Amino acid sequence: MNAAELGVSSSGRSLTRQGKPFFWLGDTVWLLAQVPSREELELYLRTRAEQGFTVIQLAAVMGRNASGHHSRTSRGDTPFVDHDVLAQRLTPP
Repeated sequence: MNAAELGVSSSGRSLTRQGKPFFWLGDTVWLLAQVPSREELELYLRTRAEQGFTVIQLAAVMGRNASGHHSRTSRGDTPFVDHDVLAQRLTPP
């Protein structure tokens, strides 16, 4: 889906997709971008799609963890190069 497909209804009270009402059935899994392996992530997203979920809500970037260290993904990646928020780290697939 591209951004041009999403919109707001003329009443301003609902979302639309290609001009038709969009039903937001969301699952919230805050650490989805940090914790699972790529295989677990793909299984989770595939399962939720089969269950009819239309939205996955997550925290794309977590800050420091409880011990004060910058959070890393299960793959050992940090979200930024040298903790610089203007230098996003891209992880190859």
